[in-house]
Amino acid sequence: MAKGDCEAAVATAAAADEIMLSKMPGVEWLNTRGHLHLPARAAAAMPVMERAFELLGGDSVAMQSKRLSKLPNDLLHEASRTMVEVDEFQHFTSMRGLTLDVLEDQSVGYDAAAYRELVRTWHPKSDRYFHSKITRGFPGPFSRGRGRAYFDLLRDVVSPLMGYQVIRVPAVDEATSDSLKGAAAYARSRHTLLALI
Repeated sequence: MAKGDCEAAVATAAAADEIMLSKMPGVEWLNTRGHLHLPARAAAAMPVMERAFELLGGDSVAMQSKRLSKLPNDLLHEASRTMVEVDEFQHFTSMRGLTLDVLEDQSVGYDAAAYRELVRTWHPKSDRYFHSKITRGFPGPFSRGRGRAYFDLLRDVVSPLMGYQVIRVPAVDEATSDSLKGAAAYARSRHTLLALI
């Protein structure tokens, strides 16, 4: 399946409920240097991000040397400034579980306990996904998974400080197509979206 098909299927299913989701454009404050290049308005995110970066074995020199560019995001409900992140199985690594622990009692736009359960279910598969691919700033084994967990957390804690709410839609069904998987993911998260948008 093509990249973005699952997100497109979520947007199509949402449109049937008259929830209009579009591809979210990149924003300056979500970028490849993460917490090392945050605006002053997002300073409150620094303690959590620094703790997670250290826990995930991040290398600040390597991170700072990355080409500065905006991160790709999933979907946006523009009227309510709601970011909708569609998380397929590769997001549910054991490293993501570590970042959920760093959040402690912070409020996020999804059920953190349910996400921990998804991590327990999926991490044997998701930890192996591109396990040898390197993400600069996270040297060593499982670099890609550690980087993904870090940048997911970055969206969770920085976006609210910048005036956006974040909703995460798990899309982990073993469906035959991204279209079916996206539609099922929307159906499970429909009540959350309808309540917040």
